[in-house]
Amino acid sequence: MIDNALILKDAGEMTASGHCTVNDSAKTIDLGTGTIDGKLVVHVLSAKHSIGNESYKLALEVCENADFTGDKLVIGNIDLSPVSENALSGIDKAPIKITEPFTNVPYKTGVSLRHCRLYATLAGTAPSINFTAYLVK
Repeated sequence: MIDNALILKDAGEMTASGHCTVNDSAKTIDLGTGTIDGKLVVHVLSAKHSIGNESYKLALEVCENADFTGDKLVIGNIDLSPVSENALSGIDKAPIKITEPFTNVPYKTGVSLRHCRLYATLAGTAPSINFTAYLVK
Protein backbone atom coordinates (compact mmCIF):
# COMPACT_ATOMS: atom_id res chain seq x y z
CA MET A 1 0.00 0.00 0.00
CA ILE A 2 1.29 3.45 -0.95
CA ASP A 3 1.33 6.17 1.71
CA ASN A 4 -0.24 9.26 0.06
CA ALA A 5 2.05 11.50 2.11
CA LEU A 6 5.07 9.94 0.35
CA ILE A 7 3.90 10.49 -3.25
CA LEU A 8 6.32 12.74 -5.16
CA LYS A 9 4.51 12.66 -8.54
CA ASP A 10 1.04 11.55 -9.49
CA ALA A 11 0.07 10.29 -12.94
CA GLY A 12 0.23 12.79 -15.73
CA GLU A 13 2.35 13.61 -18.74
CA MET A 14 5.50 15.73 -18.47
CA THR A 15 6.86 17.37 -21.61
CA ALA A 16 9.43 19.72 -20.07
CA SER A 17 11.96 19.69 -17.24
CA GLY A 18 10.75 20.65 -13.80
CA HIS A 19 9.94 19.68 -10.25
CA CYS A 20 7.46 16.86 -10.00
CA THR A 21 3.93 17.62 -8.88
CA VAL A 22 0.97 16.12 -7.07
CA ASN A 23 -2.42 17.61 -7.96
CA ASP A 24 -0.57 20.14 -10.14
CA SER A 25 1.43 21.53 -7.18
CA ALA A 26 5.17 21.09 -6.66
CA LYS A 27 5.66 18.39 -4.03
CA THR A 28 8.14 18.45 -1.14
CA ILE A 29 8.18 15.79 1.56
CA ASP A 30 9.38 16.39 5.12
CA LEU A 31 11.29 13.26 6.11
CA GLY A 32 11.77 14.38 9.71
CA THR A 33 14.96 14.77 11.70
CA GLY A 34 16.17 11.18 11.84
CA THR A 35 17.94 8.96 9.37
CA ILE A 36 15.72 7.55 6.62
CA ASP A 37 16.92 4.67 4.50
CA GLY A 38 14.32 4.05 1.84
CA LYS A 39 13.61 3.59 -1.83
CA LEU A 40 12.40 5.87 -4.57
CA VAL A 41 9.87 3.90 -6.63
CA VAL A 42 9.04 5.04 -10.17
CA HIS A 43 6.31 3.50 -12.31
CA VAL A 44 6.75 4.57 -15.94
CA LEU A 45 3.41 4.35 -17.70
CA SER A 46 4.59 5.63 -21.09
CA ALA A 47 7.60 7.38 -22.58
CA LYS A 48 8.23 8.71 -26.06
CA HIS A 49 11.40 7.60 -27.84
CA SER A 50 10.08 7.79 -31.38
CA ILE A 51 12.62 10.31 -32.61
CA GLY A 52 15.45 8.68 -30.69
CA ASN A 53 16.99 11.74 -29.08
CA GLU A 54 14.64 12.04 -26.11
CA SER A 55 16.10 11.59 -22.64
CA TYR A 56 14.55 11.39 -19.18
CA LYS A 57 16.50 11.75 -15.94
CA LEU A 58 15.07 11.88 -12.43
CA ALA A 59 16.94 13.30 -9.44
CA LEU A 60 15.85 12.93 -5.81
CA GLU A 61 17.01 16.12 -4.08
CA VAL A 62 17.30 16.82 -0.33
CA CYS A 63 17.80 20.06 1.58
CA GLU A 64 17.69 21.28 5.18
CA ASN A 65 15.18 23.97 4.23
CA ALA A 66 11.59 23.33 3.09
CA ASP A 67 11.84 26.02 0.41
CA PHE A 68 15.11 24.50 -0.88
CA THR A 69 17.09 27.66 -0.31
CA GLY A 70 20.63 26.82 0.64
CA ASP A 71 22.62 23.73 -0.20
CA LYS A 72 20.80 20.82 -1.77
CA LEU A 73 22.16 17.41 -2.65
CA VAL A 74 21.06 14.73 -5.09
CA ILE A 75 20.74 11.42 -3.22
CA GLY A 76 19.15 9.30 -5.95
CA ASN A 77 19.24 9.23 -9.75
CA ILE A 78 17.23 7.31 -12.31
CA ASP A 79 18.21 7.64 -15.96
CA LEU A 80 15.59 6.51 -18.48
CA SER A 81 17.54 7.64 -21.53
CA PRO A 82 17.84 5.20 -24.44
CA VAL A 83 21.45 4.29 -23.61
CA SER A 84 20.95 3.90 -19.85
CA GLU A 85 20.72 0.70 -17.84
CA ASN A 86 16.96 1.31 -17.33
CA ALA A 87 16.50 2.23 -21.00
CA LEU A 88 13.08 2.55 -22.52
CA SER A 89 13.09 1.79 -26.22
CA GLY A 90 9.56 3.03 -26.74
CA ILE A 91 6.12 2.31 -25.52
CA ASP A 92 6.69 -1.46 -25.78
CA LYS A 93 8.73 -1.46 -22.53
CA ALA A 94 6.23 0.57 -20.52
CA PRO A 95 4.84 0.16 -18.00
CA ILE A 96 7.92 -0.60 -15.95
CA LYS A 97 8.81 -0.20 -12.27
CA ILE A 98 12.22 1.04 -11.15
CA THR A 99 13.50 1.41 -7.59
CA GLU A 100 16.47 3.43 -6.35
CA PRO A 101 17.69 3.18 -2.74
CA PHE A 102 18.45 6.39 -0.85
CA THR A 103 19.40 7.77 2.55
CA ASN A 104 18.77 11.31 3.75
CA VAL A 105 22.13 11.35 5.56
CA PRO A 106 24.67 11.77 2.77
CA TYR A 107 28.15 10.44 3.52
CA LYS A 108 29.61 13.79 2.45
CA THR A 109 27.97 15.72 5.29
CA GLY A 110 26.82 13.15 7.83
CA VAL A 111 23.89 15.50 8.51
CA SER A 112 20.24 14.50 8.17
CA LEU A 113 18.58 16.52 5.39
CA ARG A 114 14.86 16.43 6.10
CA HIS A 115 13.16 17.84 2.97
CA CYS A 116 13.08 16.04 -0.37
CA ARG A 117 11.62 16.55 -3.84
CA LEU A 118 11.95 14.98 -7.28
CA TYR A 119 13.26 16.85 -10.31
CA ALA A 120 12.83 15.58 -13.87
CA THR A 121 15.19 16.63 -16.64
CA LEU A 122 13.67 16.04 -20.07
CA ALA A 123 15.56 16.68 -23.29
CA GLY A 124 15.28 16.01 -27.00
CA THR A 125 13.04 17.08 -29.86
CA ALA A 126 9.69 16.13 -28.34
CA PRO A 127 10.06 14.46 -24.91
CA SER A 128 6.92 13.11 -23.27
CA ILE A 129 6.76 10.83 -20.25
CA ASN A 130 3.97 9.74 -17.92
CA PHE A 131 5.01 8.26 -14.58
CA THR A 132 4.25 8.13 -10.89
CA ALA A 133 6.85 8.30 -8.13
CA TYR A 134 6.78 7.74 -4.40
CA LEU A 135 8.99 6.86 -1.44
CA VAL A 136 8.91 3.69 0.64
CA LYS A 137 10.76 3.15 3.90
